[in-house]
Amino acid sequence: MLAAAQEIATLSRSLVTTSMDGAKKSTDQRARILDVVSMEERIRIAAEQNGANSRETAARTESVAHDADLGNEVLEATMRTMAEMAQTVTRSAMLMREFAERMTEVDRIVVTVAEIARQTNLLALNAAIEAANAGRAGVGFSVIAREIRVLADRTSESTTEIGEKIGRMSASAKAAESSMERGRAAVETSIQQNC
Repeated sequence: MLAAAQEIATLSRSLVTTSMDGAKKSTDQRARILDVVSMEERIRIAAEQNGANSRETAARTESVAHDADLGNEVLEATMRTMAEMAQTVTRSAMLMREFAERMTEVDRIVVTVAEIARQTNLLALNAAIEAANAGRAGVGFSVIAREIRVLADRTSESTTEIGEKIGRMSASAKAAESSMERGRAAVETSIQQNC
């Protein structure tokens, strides 16, 4: 019986050891399960944070895309306005060129009137000489010749003044045309650079 008791004691110790090993393994497994649960919680929190970050990134991306669309619309409107400005400046330059050409025509007319005034003055001088040669009979004619000469002098002065003004206007028109041409070229260069 002693042998049986010893065997039972050995078996009991073995059972206790096995139970303790099992309990330890169970505790270790429980700790691992808790670690896995904790890790799953951290993964869930990280996934939620990633989801929030993704939503925020999507919202920002949408905002940037919206701003880019607005920027494109503003750029297109600016390009249209600049093209219209180039057309307006081109038309204005053409009108100024036509104005300068008309001024040249008027200047030719003024030169013709000045020549007529000069010839009228000579005729008035000749008429005054003839009136003086006619003596008493040419006195009335002499008064008329003098008045014609005064009118010719006034016409000559006026045509000189008009010619000077036309010259200044013509120079201003050419300067304006040149300035508009430079403006048109600058606008077209700007349009080409922004395309």
